[in-house]
Amino acid sequence: KNNWNIYLADITSSGLTNKKLIYNGLYRDEDVRFSPDAAKLVFKTNQFGIVERKNSNLYDIVLFTISTGQLKRLTFNTNKEAWAPCFSPDGSKIAFVMRDISIGDPSDEIFTINTDGTGLKQITNNSYDDWYPGFNSNGNLLYISKKISTCDDDIYQIPSSAFSLTNPEIQS
Repeated sequence: KNNWNIYLADITSSGLTNKKLIYNGLYRDEDVRFSPDAAKLVFKTNQFGIVERKNSNLYDIVLFTISTGQLKRLTFNTNKEAWAPCFSPDGSKIAFVMRDISIGDPSDEIFTINTDGTGLKQITNNSYDDWYPGFNSNGNLLYISKKISTCDDDIYQIPSSAFSLTNPEIQS
């Protein structure tokens, strides 16, 4: 009941076949993405927000190894919601969105972290909402959706040389 389970299945002309439960989501687990080698999943979960902080609106990014069932927590958020994770093409980094929910009208910013949980870096830092990061196929650009007005989102690209900067020069 109200579980957010993660399944693997084959999609055929007769529907879903070979459906296999790979993660029993007792909490709200969403935004699932495969690693480039399809051996791991990255997703957001409110498991730690509920268990540790009694707040179902606090989400962390986790890495799940399919073959072993190991769940590794990558972010340790006290007053933040992390979401929309994605792998770099080589599988070494994860980009995601994070917002501080303890402040009024927070802006969403882009972060990266290594898959071993080290190297957390804030990529954007502005008063606009930056959403849905995605790497290009060779990993030298990170694309984001930026909401500057109340109506439209625009796509921006961030060169990999800026991944180590707090306030990168973002190109539209």
